[in-house]
Amino acid sequence: MLSFIKCFLNPVGPMIIYEFCENGTLREYLEENKCNMTVEMKKTLFGFGFDIAKGMDFLANNAVTHGRLAACNIFLNQLNAIKIAGFWPETAGEENGEDAESEKKERILIRWMAPECMTSTKMANGRSDVWSYAVVLWEIFSLGETPYTGKTRDLPQRLKRGERLGKPEHCDDKWYSVMQDCWEYEPRKRPCFAEIRDQLDKLFVNSPGDTVYYNNR
Repeated sequence: MLSFIKCFLNPVGPMIIYEFCENGTLREYLEENKCNMTVEMKKTLFGFGFDIAKGMDFLANNAVTHGRLAACNIFLNQLNAIKIAGFWPETAGEENGEDAESEKKERILIRWMAPECMTSTKMANGRSDVWSYAVVLWEIFSLGETPYTGKTRDLPQRLKRGERLGKPEHCDDKWYSVMQDCWEYEPRKRPCFAEIRDQLDKLFVNSPGDTVYYNNR
């Protein structure tokens, strides 16, 4: 879920050093497996969603706001274990793209950001991370598709009118219900990660040994 070593010897400040993640980003993995949808792959997707929730719950319990949660900022090691990375802030100019606001120092991932944080992540907190988490779930179950079609210029207005991402092809009703709860427009109405984790715990059952199975009944 979350594995790092803090190093305080750097003169710039604390650094997060991760283990080498052989399997790249979650987004890359999803795109590479678009034509490999099997029962086992679907179980893998469920596991990704569950493990990210556990990792984000750990962060929330330690009063850490991520601010830039997206599949491109999640890495997979050799065992496909989730490693959450890409913590904010990031400055514009590090990477060009539609979501970068070149006139500001801060680079905002508009498509993943909660409505209250689309102009600045100064308002980012656990509840805005919850919104982003649901967008990551959408990425997982759409196998790496880019959220929202067309340009993002009018996205804040579309979201305020109640527009949301549709249910992906490989997503069941239970997971989509979790996404919808996370996409409440008012932050206080969204669940916290502890509540999401409790909800997802009910979808998984333990078998003898260490194996965890998804309960789709």
